[in-house]
Amino acid sequence: MVKTALLLPLVLAMATASLFAQLPTPCTFSAQVSGACEDACIFCNFDGYVGTTINGDSDGGDSIDFCGTIENAQWIGFICNSETATFTATPFFCNDSNGVQIALYSDCKSAPLACNIGKQYGGITPVSVTVSNLNPGSRSYLLVDGYAGDLCKFTIEVTPDNAVYEPPLGIVGEITGPTQLCSGATFQFSVAPVSGAGAYIWDGPPGTMVNGDSVPAVVFAPGGSIVQITTGTQSGNICVQAANACHQNPPCSSSHYVEILPDSYRPKIAMEKPQALNCNDQPAQLDVTVTPPATYQYAWTADSAGHIVSGANKLRSKVDSVGMYTFTVTNSINGCSSTDSVEVTPPRVPTGAGLFIKHISCYGLKTASCGSTAYRPGRTRLCTPSTENLLTWTRPCVTSNPATIPLPFRGSTAANSIRRLRSWSLRNCW
Repeated sequence: MVKTALLLPLVLAMATASLFAQLPTPCTFSAQVSGACEDACIFCNFDGYVGTTINGDSDGGDSIDFCGTIENAQWIGFICNSETATFTATPFFCNDSNGVQIALYSDCKSAPLACNIGKQYGGITPVSVTVSNLNPGSRSYLLVDGYAGDLCKFTIEVTPDNAVYEPPLGIVGEITGPTQLCSGATFQFSVAPVSGAGAYIWDGPPGTMVNGDSVPAVVFAPGGSIVQITTGTQSGNICVQAANACHQNPPCSSSHYVEILPDSYRPKIAMEKPQALNCNDQPAQLDVTVTPPATYQYAWTADSAGHIVSGANKLRSKVDSVGMYTFTVTNSINGCSSTDSVEVTPPRVPTGAGLFIKHISCYGLKTASCGSTAYRPGRTRLCTPSTENLLTWTRPCVTSNPATIPLPFRGSTAANSIRRLRSWSLRNCW
């Protein structure tokens, strides 16, 4: 079957130009082709297409991994209507009797799905490729190139012929996603895949972002039926419509109302400021509380000076370097989040700690002891003794050998000690 007049009404392209701003452009006449994939329009049916390699592009645009050398390529875009199809290019009126070579691409950046290099002196021999992984409703591109730069006319036949007919476009269904969110929250929204859809046009109130893009956003299939939406500051409908290069659903075919919650729904963060490293080499645990109780996600980050040892995604992380640390907490249900920062300083060592000692008895009694009256005022993180604020040891009586009893201090959140802060010596026994 050879068709020489495959027309798509110009009025259709004009009426939908704004909504198809990011979709491939529909072809408006039967011989509209391109020398580069990126510039190729989309045929709603090109079975029986008649073309030529005479005005083809020598580099073929940005296509990669072609099985031969590209001399004068022509790119033909179309909408798939089935997963499996055979494409046959039959050359005629070739200047050098070498014929053509062809390849099929799913997009302009990937390797071809199938490729046939043809052959020298192929003449009028048909050249075919068969594929079985097309995505109905999505666009694909057929490259036809003259073998060794031969200048030929050619026809395209597709089996089955309806594999390149515009598929019927289904109606988008109900949107699934949360209904109450804070401004700036990011959540997944989805619809069931729509038959014949090559893309999904997502929209929402001003400030809404879809997969990081401003609305309205065109997200190509497959995969366009599931998106990540970031809310703006206004409540309103999240909308979606299915589309392909030839047709689309009515605007806002499916809608889902999202209420933007006030800032009072955001979690409250309380933390000691500043906080300090431990007096020993052990990591310090940062002290923070979050209210009200809920299911939260936590994230700690450090500036260039800081270092998080563990717990970057927990309520309380452990750090071992001075610096500025930022804490973000996000409600897992409504996306309401809050952020705060705390400076971590070097250890703050107490001065003038009171010490006392009881010497060892000469009668062998294990009654020697020492202690400290150092304490931690308020919530200030200092090097302090044990929680009882008293360190007591006993040891047997010694004769003339001096004995040194170390006075250990430890950080307020871990049982670690610094044994050289202060010490006391027993020089004799009495």
